[in-house]
Amino acid sequence: MLLGQDGSSGEGVLWASGMLCALLLTGVLYNARRQLLQDFMSRTLFLAVLIGLLTADQPWVMIALAVLLFLGIPRLIAFNQSLGKQGMMGQRGVVLLIIFLAAIFFMQGDKAHQQTVARNLLNPQDQLLRTFALDIEGTQNDNFLAMSQWPGRTMLILHRPVLPLPPVYPDVQTLMRNIKGTTHIIFAPFDKHNKPLSALLSQLNNVTKTLLLEEGGAVIAIDTTGKQRRQQNKHD
Repeated sequence: MLLGQDGSSGEGVLWASGMLCALLLTGVLYNARRQLLQDFMSRTLFLAVLIGLLTADQPWVMIALAVLLFLGIPRLIAFNQSLGKQGMMGQRGVVLLIIFLAAIFFMQGDKAHQQTVARNLLNPQDQLLRTFALDIEGTQNDNFLAMSQWPGRTMLILHRPVLPLPPVYPDVQTLMRNIKGTTHIIFAPFDKHNKPLSALLSQLNNVTKTLLLEEGGAVIAIDTTGKQRRQQNKHD
């Protein structure tokens, strides 16, 4: 939401919100630079933000918000107390106001997301996952195990066990040995980072089947245990 990744009509506002949060995060980290050297928890969160900056995806945004709250709220309280006011509102008034405004901001974001889902304006990846979820709805498969480029979203939408995509392997034998038990692979085959995986899967036509191929990606069924082939040979 903060970084405008959904590509909606309010993308400019989302980018502005993201830049504001980035500036606040930078200011808080600079102000807490001494604490980062002394406190283990603060140092761990800072390293998480620093490492995740290379991708800056939605999980990273949640980590950044956690750092902003963990380090920012104590400094906001100290600033409020430095004003020298008495009473509850004098000591915590600014803090309560900021929290109230932040709550309204996130409530509006959640409302906009619900309206987007209600209008079926999903991004291509979520649309792919939703289509696949509808295809397997009501089916019983105790052996289901997917590997997905978007494991978190896939697990939430499918309500099935999901793992991240496998790393790059040198050949199909190594790939099959390390993903044994996987029944589906969900990824964007035209993504440049997935070209090695696409090349290996293209050599496995006898054990793979493309179930869905949409703008958001592809869903590949894969027989990594040989069970389907044994069943087919038995019928033959």
